[in-house]
Amino acid sequence: MHLTTTFLRGLGIVLPIALTIYLVVWIARAAETLLKPLALLFIPDQYYIPGSGLVLGIVLVYAAGLLMQLFVIEWLVRLGQRILEKTPLVKSIYNALNDFVSYVSRRPSADVSRVVSVQMIDGVSLIGFVTDSNPTQLRAEGDPPDRVAVYLPMSYQVGGYTLLLPRERLRPLDLGVEDAMRLVLTAGVAGKPSPD
Repeated sequence: MHLTTTFLRGLGIVLPIALTIYLVVWIARAAETLLKPLALLFIPDQYYIPGSGLVLGIVLVYAAGLLMQLFVIEWLVRLGQRILEKTPLVKSIYNALNDFVSYVSRRPSADVSRVVSVQMIDGVSLIGFVTDSNPTQLRAEGDPPDRVAVYLPMSYQVGGYTLLLPRERLRPLDLGVEDAMRLVLTAGVAGKPSPD
């Protein structure tokens, strides 16, 4: 019994660290493989240092952000986005990825990305995340105006539901988004939130 408990405790420490390192290395290698040919356009092969492709990728993303401040570049990008949004099959993939990246990369306001307790029936409550405090596009004719879009994730899987809920059903929680997401996705077995 003592051996099993000690082994499981060790596994709980080693496995998350090992998997995190593995995933970070895998992402870095994949990015390097994709960007190395581009880096070799600027750097002679004999001077190429492993990791240059990754550094070049970071520089290119930053440069794209700077170029988006120019009206002509922004107009061209918007044109390309409209074409992708109207192309069959491609539009479904593009819109899903674009929405996800936009949500992750935007600066959260005081009202959006809040962690809330959603009051259900008979004293049951769920943890949710406010994704839109004024979801005009999701509001159907006749819906009350004071509704909020709240994402309710499911434990142990990537998925969940976005519900339009009255504000009075929501209670703010004193939890960061990352800590709350970890608790929800592990069904509460993740333990206490990490200190800031």
